[in-house]
Formats: sequence, structure tokens, C-alpha cells
Amino acid sequence: MTKLPSLLFVLLFASATVCFSQTNLSAFSNKTFKATKVDKGPKIDGILDDEVWKSAEVRDDFTQSDPLEGMKPAYRTEVRVLYDDFAIYIGAMMYDDHPDSIYHELGNRDDDLNADNFGVSFDTYNKQQDAFVFYVYASGVQGDFKMSDPTFNAVWESETSITNKGWCVEMKIPYSAIRFPNVKEQFWGVQFTRTIRRTREYDEWCLTPKGKPNPQNYWGTLLGVEDIKEPIRLSFTPHVSTYLQNAPGTDDYGNVVYTKSLSYTAGADIKYGIDRRFTLDMTLLPDFGQVQSDNRVKNLTPFEIILDENRPFFKEGFDLFNKDKVFYTRRIGKTPDGYYNVINNLQPGETIVDNPSQVQLLNAVKFSGRTNGGLGIGEFNALTNNTYATIRDSLGGTRKILTEPMTDYNVFVLDQNLSNNADIYFINGATIRSKDSLDANVSSMGFNVQDKKHEYEIRGGGAVTQRFTKANGAGQVASDTVGGQYYFIFHKISGNFQFSLSDESTSPNFNRNDLGVSSIYNYKAYNADLIYNIYQPFWIIKETDNDLNIAKSYIYTSGQQKGMSINFNSFTVLKSFWGGAIGGGSVPVTGIDIYEPRVNGRIYVSPIFNYFFFQGSSPYQKKIAFDFGINYTNTPVNQGHELTYNIGPIIKFSNRLSLRHSFSFDHLINDVGFANFDSLGNSIFGKREIYNITNTLTLKYIFKNDMSLSFRVRHYLSNGVYKQYYTLQSNGLLQTNDAYNTVNDFNVNYFNIDLIYSWQFSPGSSLNIDYKNAIDREFTYGNADFYQNIQNTITYPQTNTISLEIVYYIDYQNLRRK
Repeated sequence: MTKLPSLLFVLLFASATVCFSQTNLSAFSNKTFKATKVDKGPKIDGILDDEVWKSAEVRDDFTQSDPLEGMKPAYRTEVRVLYDDFAIYIGAMMYDDHPDSIYHELGNRDDDLNADNFGVSFDTYNKQQDAFVFYVYASGVQGDFKMSDPTFNAVWESETSITNKGWCVEMKIPYSAIRFPNVKEQFWGVQFTRTIRRTREYDEWCLTPKGKPNPQNYWGTLLGVEDIKEPIRLSFTPHVSTYLQNAPGTDDYGNVVYTKSLSYTAGADIKYGIDRRFTLDMTLLPDFGQVQSDNRVKNLTPFEIILDENRPFFKEGFDLFNKDKVFYTRRIGKTPDGYYNVINNLQPGETIVDNPSQVQLLNAVKFSGRTNGGLGIGEFNALTNNTYATIRDSLGGTRKILTEPMTDYNVFVLDQNLSNNADIYFINGATIRSKDSLDANVSSMGFNVQDKKHEYEIRGGGAVTQRFTKANGAGQVASDTVGGQYYFIFHKISGNFQFSLSDESTSPNFNRNDLGVSSIYNYKAYNADLIYNIYQPFWIIKETDNDLNIAKSYIYTSGQQKGMSINFNSFTVLKSFWGGAIGGGSVPVTGIDIYEPRVNGRIYVSPIFNYFFFQGSSPYQKKIAFDFGINYTNTPVNQGHELTYNIGPIIKFSNRLSLRHSFSFDHLINDVGFANFDSLGNSIFGKREIYNITNTLTLKYIFKNDMSLSFRVRHYLSNGVYKQYYTLQSNGLLQTNDAYNTVNDFNVNYFNIDLIYSWQFSPGSSLNIDYKNAIDREFTYGNADFYQNIQNTITYPQTNTISLEIVYYIDYQNLRRK
């Protein structure tokens, strides 16, 4: 296969890169902080009594950012920085006249806690485009992320202590946790922050003015880190797991029988630092059995539901690859494409013995980092195994059906940081399948440019997708389908008044769903946003954001108007820390929907509708808090209505025990949408009444910072009844069809329990015990009575799984010293 667009994009990227100078930016702040080198770092115990701390520079020149920007902080904060050849150390003393009032709620890593915290941020390349952020709560709970990657997790150490003068924190961040230029003398952007939770005060070492698009432009510079004799960065993380499962099935007579099974898995993750800038990550036979259950819903739309990534390997260090939706990690290890078709391939007397719902990932390798000049380079490759369903006939013989072929996924990225916060990138994703299955390729390139004052920004880019159909079992290309996309955005990104103008176009054959995500196609869209934000307190209001959006779209091939909308939303936080968003909008003209018919080339004339919403939340620092909201939509032509409301109380019984309940109710009356196809292949639409009810209860108990027990139960109910059927005509209008009698009513219940005990017995190492209960109940009949559905669901066949997993982090340097 020849992929000319990929080569073209690489050449364009190289040409554009050399056109920009690579001078380092100086931050708007002239603050500097001198780190002190020591032969051996301090003991991390949360007490600044080690002799080495006395040699460190002490800085206490913090400024209040919130609630009174530019004012002196209520209490003094002192910071010290040391480093050796293994790590960088931060010691901070947060003085407080009322130490018994310091909030110190316990929680899991990265939780948003009701507790004071201290944080440090390192822009190691000093490009004002990315940074590593590490923070610690007064209770000792750690948190970390990257500006470009909120899922980033590193292995580092910290301890805290509350004294009669306030509270103290010590942090040890090994060089293996961060990436930085391979030069003798380092110049890092740096920021220190402190939060006093009971008063919601937020203090910064370098004040970043509100309303500015990039706070990193105002950070200080960390000096003195030089001549590091960095050791080999190599770590191993082997893991072993055992699963005991009791799962329902059917015997030859269709009766439900339960089968117990015991299984074991083992694998390992390996991380090797090629140098200070680049890291090689590998995983072999990963185990994802203990991730949280997905929040499944009944999908009536023509679009795929995008699920959160809960698997640890795919959550860390993928910021380089998250561009233009080219790479959706849930494609790897997904449900096989042929999973739901197995039942249609059964012969008389045959039954399904085994039909795996997840493709097995054999291995994955990731190489990533950034050169001294700011060029980010990323390469990812993963291999998944052939997946087969096993079928048994009435005589006991078996056969296999291929539901997903062996597949190689590859992603390559180049991302060049440029001056004035600008950047240009290229990303290519390739999906190569065995057998005669379809292959795919997508190449995307984009740029971002800002003026020197960082008031205006221009973003743009384009993408090309190719899908290759093979034939004759030898991999020859029988057809090559090409699609394209481009976008252009002009922003005013600074100040109280901002705006955005955008233009986007996608051809009919554009499709990156083999490895990435592309929901809609064959359209041209224009958007305008007028934004007015107030950042300083006035009257009873702390701050408010307001956005008016006008959007219009056209069908790419015909030029017909596809749709138009006007939307407004306003988000406001009061001085009492109550917050809320209010808004609404209208689709004032009928549109042309090319997706709902589920047939290429067909259209549906979508109706006019109007909507209104309100969402609010009470102050989270209270022991009892709650979120609440309501949404109402009106569709006059169908006499259609949709009312949605939700409430989510949060109760904090103590610093260890918390309870959260989330309830939502969605009622659609006279909703009109696609129902099915008739025997002639015509699209049948239906008028329906739908109830959706979701309850999620989460109970969490924290024994200590590294040990917790969490219980989560979720029940989802969707009940739909069709009142009238229609045939979709060629002009996009609906014609009543009283002859159609196929039942498309549905009653869906998804019930999940996750009970997880987790103990992190050393940095990066953990023991996890997980109990899961899963019930999937789907019928074409039922009723909307909530309690009847609960009763029917909990007595339905269910899968129960208990698993034990041990993960052990081995750092080569620690092992060598021992």
C-alpha cells in the first residue's frame, strides 16, 4: 500500500518547522529561584529538620490570586528547593494561626479533596506550552498531572505534618518522573501555589493575571540545576492476577446454568529512559480486568458512544498522541466487530460456547519525548490477537468463527514547539489487519500561532483518511477510499471580551474510526462565539463567564443548508461559592439530517426545537453539598417534550468516610427518530415515549493515604414504547405507516457493582482486591415502573467476579543500591 498523503504531510511539516526560529521565550515574570545542590537529599518525613535544608534559599514572596487578586496572603508560605543526581526536593512550610482548623480530608490519589494543598509546577523546556504539576494535600494525599495530560501519573514521594505553626510538606520528585533537555545547565519555568480551603484563598509565587490564556507566561525561572550526573532510568512493574468467576450460560435445552472458572494472568510494564528527554514504555500481556465498569447506556443515536479510558497503561503519557481525534485508545482491546453477528451465523441445533467480548492485547510499545529544540516525537505500536467465537452443534462438535482479526495499530507524531506559544504538528495513524480485512490510514497536520502579546490566536489544520479494501487473500488493494477535512479558527483569547470564528469542512468519505473517532461527515460548518467574562468580584458575584454562539452548517456535496442554531450560556460563581450555569438555545429553521436515516444518500428533515437548562452546585467545602439541574426541550411540530432533571448529594461524614449519590431522570414525550428497517430496506421512523433513569451510589472509606475501600453501585434503566410508525420518504419527510407491525419497544437495565480494596504498600506498588457484579437485561417488552425493573433485574442471571492483583514497582537504581 502506498500512502502518499502521509509522505506529503511529513514534507510539509519539515518545511514549516525550519521556517520558524527556535529561540527560547522569557516569561513575563522576572522572578528567579535558586535551587541548591546537595550530595544526598533529605529524609522525606514531612519535617524540615534535616541539616541540608539550612543551605537552601528560602522564598516567601507569595501573592494572593483568589479571592482578592494582588493582595497580601493571609498567612506566610516558605519554600526551599534542593537537588542531587537522583531527584529534586521541595520543602514548604505553610504557616497558619489556626492549625486546628486546617482542612485535611483523606482520599485517593488525584481526588478533588476538601483540604489545604501545596503545589509545584515545572515547565522543564521553558517553552510555556506544557508543564509537570505535583501537589500534596495537608492530609498527605498526592496528586499530579501534566498541562497537556490530566491522566499523567508518576512515581514520587511526599510526606506532610501538621504542627502548632501550620503544616509542612516534603516532596521528592525523581528525574525519572519528568523529562527535560539534555544540556548541562537547566532553565525551568517554575510556579508554587498554596490553597487555604476553609477561606478558599489561593496564593501564587508568581501572580498570573486573570483573563490571560496561558498562565505559564507569568511563571518564574528555576536556576542552579546543572551538571546532573543522572543515573540509568529503568523500571520494571511486573503484575500477577487471579480471577474467580461465576458466569451464566445456557445448556442444550436453553436453561440457565452457572459455570465457575479460575484463571491466572501475569505480565509486566517496562519503562526505560533513553536519556533525559525520551522514554520507551512497553507492556506485555497487560491485565485490564480491574478497571471500573463502563457507564453503559441505550444508544438510539446514529453515532458511537465514546467511553472514558480507565486502563492505567493507556492513561499515562499519551498527551503527544491526543491530536485531532486520530487515536482513540479504546479501539485497542475493544469489543470485536463480529461479536453481535455470531448469533446470526448459527445453524439449526448450534449453540454459542464462547464469544469473547474483548479483543486480547498481546503487547504495546510507546516511545515519546522532546528534543532540546522542542520537537516532540512519539511512536506507538500495539498488536492484538485473533478473536474467535466457539460454536457447538447438537452432536458435540465445535467450530470457530473469526470475530476480529489480528490487528497492528501504529501511531506516529511530530510536534514542534515554536516561539510565542506557537506550535505545528503532524500525526499519522495506521490500522493493519490480517486476513482479507480492511486496512486504514489517517494523516493529520495542524498549527497554532499567537501574537507576541498573546491576545490573538489562529489555529488550523487538515486531515486525509484512506481505507483499503483487500482481495484474493494476498493483501492486494482492491479499492482505496479517500476522505479529507480541514478547519480554521481565529480567536481573541485575552481580556474580558473575547471572540472566536471558525470554519470546518469534511468530505463524504472522511472516516478515521478504525483507530480514531469521526462521528459526522459530509458537512461544512461555520461558528461564531461572542464571549464576555468578568474575573473580579462585584456585588454578590465572584466571577462570571458568558458565551453567545451562532452556528450554521451545510451539506458538503450539495450545498444545502444542514442546520442552524443559536445558543447562550452563562456560568457564575457567587462570593458564597454557590455556582451555577444557565442557558438555552434554538434551532429556528428545519434542517437536513443525513445521519439519522442510517442509509447513505438519504435525508431526514429535522424539526425546529428550543431548549433551556440550569445547573447548580452548593459549596463543596461543606460537609453536605449537592449538584442539581434541569433541562427542558420543546419540539412544536411533533408536540414533543423532553424534561431532564438531576440531583447529586455529597455527604462527608468524616475525613475518612464519604457518600455520593447521583440521580438523573429523563422523560421524552413524542420523540421521533429512527426505529428499524422494513423488509424492503426502507428506513422506518417512530414516535415514542422514553424514560431514562440512572442511579449511581458511591461510598468511600479511606483507612490511610495509601489504603482505601470503595463501593460503587450503578443502575441504568431505559424504557421505550413506540406509538406510531412512519416511512421515511425520498424528500426527507415522514409518511404514516400503519401496516408496519414489528415490535421495536425496549426495556434495558444495566446493573453494576464495583467493590475495590486498594493498598499502595510502596511507591508504584499495590495490592488490589476487586469484586464485580454485572447484569445486562435487555427485552423488547417491559414497563417504566422503576421498582419493578429493580426487582426484575436483581433476580436476572448475573456475572460475579472476584480478582486479586499484585503490582510491584522495581526501580533499577534502588535495586542496585540495595
